[in-house]
Amino acid sequence: MKKSLSFKIGIGITLFFVVIIAISLFWTPYDPNGMNVLEKFHSPSLRHLMGTDNFGRDILSRVMDGLRTTFIVAISTVGIGVVCGTLVGAFTGYFGGWLDEILMRINDAITAFPSILLALVIISVLESRKYNVIIALGIAFIPSFARVIRSEFISYKHRDFVKSAKLMGASGIRIMFMHILPNVMPTILAAMVIGFNNAVLAESSMSYLGVGVQPPDASLGRMLSEAQGYLLSAPWYGVFPAIVVILLVIGFVLLGNGLVSRSFMKQSINSDKDEIDEIAIKAQPKVQKCSDAILTVEDLEIGFHQNIVVNHVNFQLEREEIIGIVGESGSGKTMTALSIAGLLPESAYCEGKIIYKNANIIELSKAEKRRYQGKEIAMIFQEPMTSLNPVIKIGKQVEEMLKLHTTLGKRERREKVLEALEMVELSEPKQLYHKYPHQLSGGMQQRVMIAIAMICEPDILIADEPTTALDAHIQDQILELLIKLNKEKKTAIIFISHNLEVIRRISNRVIVLNQGYMIEQGTAENIFYHPQNEYTKRLIGSMTTGKKDFHNLSSNKIVELKNVSIFYKKNNQKNYVVKNMDLEIKEGEILGLVGPSGGGKTTLAKTILGIHKDYEGQISHYSSMPQMIFQDPYSSLNPAKTIGWILEEPLKIQKKHENHNDIKEKVIKMLKEVGLTEMFYYRYPSQLSGGQRQRISIAGALMLGSKFIVADEPVSALDATIGAQVLELLLKLQKERGLSILFISHDSSVIEKVSDRILVLE
Repeated sequence: MKKSLSFKIGIGITLFFVVIIAISLFWTPYDPNGMNVLEKFHSPSLRHLMGTDNFGRDILSRVMDGLRTTFIVAISTVGIGVVCGTLVGAFTGYFGGWLDEILMRINDAITAFPSILLALVIISVLESRKYNVIIALGIAFIPSFARVIRSEFISYKHRDFVKSAKLMGASGIRIMFMHILPNVMPTILAAMVIGFNNAVLAESSMSYLGVGVQPPDASLGRMLSEAQGYLLSAPWYGVFPAIVVILLVIGFVLLGNGLVSRSFMKQSINSDKDEIDEIAIKAQPKVQKCSDAILTVEDLEIGFHQNIVVNHVNFQLEREEIIGIVGESGSGKTMTALSIAGLLPESAYCEGKIIYKNANIIELSKAEKRRYQGKEIAMIFQEPMTSLNPVIKIGKQVEEMLKLHTTLGKRERREKVLEALEMVELSEPKQLYHKYPHQLSGGMQQRVMIAIAMICEPDILIADEPTTALDAHIQDQILELLIKLNKEKKTAIIFISHNLEVIRRISNRVIVLNQGYMIEQGTAENIFYHPQNEYTKRLIGSMTTGKKDFHNLSSNKIVELKNVSIFYKKNNQKNYVVKNMDLEIKEGEILGLVGPSGGGKTTLAKTILGIHKDYEGQISHYSSMPQMIFQDPYSSLNPAKTIGWILEEPLKIQKKHENHNDIKEKVIKMLKEVGLTEMFYYRYPSQLSGGQRQRISIAGALMLGSKFIVADEPVSALDATIGAQVLELLLKLQKERGLSILFISHDSSVIEKVSDRILVLE
């Protein structure tokens, strides 16, 4: 509501000034430069609403004229800065290399001067005129815009949807301005708002100093300069121009904030419930009373405005017990965990009871929650790469918990940190203490997160998808570690995952959530071998679906590698990730590629597709335009474009059709082929669920009729049932189209389901 009100106020102020400026083009109450010595310093009245100045000029007329001048200078300045800065930032950010070095060194040289000082230098050469002021300020503003745009392009050029565009054959220029630039527009818009305000203040300052807009042209800054000697005798002389400058800046700030928040991104749909049949939610099982419960959740309801995401959930957690919470995206797993940890967003409302040590966590203040957060109830998050602070060393991050919750001295804290790192089976803890997160593997980072959570020996540990981003071998190690900590430290664990196999392995008891409801709970054995609810049966059934029909392989090759070695260059040295590989992929086969994280699976795939260029040996393709289905359906689709545009793009790049109706018809046909309807043509990726996005990714890979596709972990980011649906779709399309697929996964069970042959990469 506040944002909406601010946006409306911003629109109102800005429109008011725009109307005043438009009127001033044709009419002002008096001639802005007309003098009348008989009316000097008249105070505001009906005849002169803002009074008159020391020459008897009408201040309202001059404010209208000066507002127009300031507005034109600011808009023009921002226009020069945005256009030139965007071009410089786009080219340097996307292409890098020598072009980046040359242009950014020039940019740095310009940035070394404060913008107003640089403008003053340029003005001294060009003379003080309105259009020279625009040029001077425009040049001074280019570096700031260039740096912002450059950083955005550097960020986006590594996104999967850009790699996909390269595989389609898109040129660098097309990728820059058709694929990346629309995503950068909200940032450009924000920079324009800041730039406009800075330009208003810069022009006013220069005119105040007498080097900006010159007489007879009116300027708000010059009016303030002229009024400074009359602040006591004629305060209206300076007050009204000052108020206009302030309101102009405030109006644009409020308007800009509202526009940025509304730019391009549509409301996100965070569940896949439109991909599953509507399941009748039976009466929820009543809470099973435990004799030794450490935590009791009663009638827990969590929502955002009118959207309820957790609906009257009930369960108890016993001491030393491991409860598994399973469900698809949007089922309420993470929201339930966050409510127990006291970490719900402020925009959420929470009702019911979460009883811990005879206190209802929901009713506690922030200060009261901090007493147990981390110390008695700790949490491990899904993604260690984003959960650990990248600029703080490991030892300091683990030690932070002790600083907050203990009175230990510096030496004692260090010893405790080293013990915690040893406890989670990290070798050489003394060396690790001084390392940064990026110097550790994914498995080591997750162990550090566990050390942080366990260092104060909490009663309850919440693990939210702690193994999803890890390969099978590291995943096994993390699970074994958690089981060990549960037994040795007597810590009760709430383990959240959509991986049913992991839940079955680690949990004593299992809770099944669906669309916010707890539809079933019981022992792991009962849930997995004797499920009662139809949804649970379907969920368990997804563990065995999607098996491939095996057949005799063709003798024809579609891809061949001979003595291929792949490397990365660092300091003119070659660091090899794959050495002397010979490989053949046959027509119509699915070759499964499995191996640990960092083993070179994705690098090998990108090399085969031509994305990674640093390799030795020979790679031969016997098909055209190989494509890739990326792991993350959220980053593989351009968020600024509609699904129709995304699927039409490969056809436009390759000029497969001239008629737009033909292109649209082919796209709609492809949508139906991957199990979606025509209405998805007009949607944005943010309006799709994870499974729907991955279906679009598959459709995009097939638009050019490619016969060879790389599927890089295409279901690892999806829930069990949705992943099974995507696998079935992929197998169906592979059979119907005779596709050859290099299928990459760290999940051996998935590889075994789909592959004709399996290659293990160590």
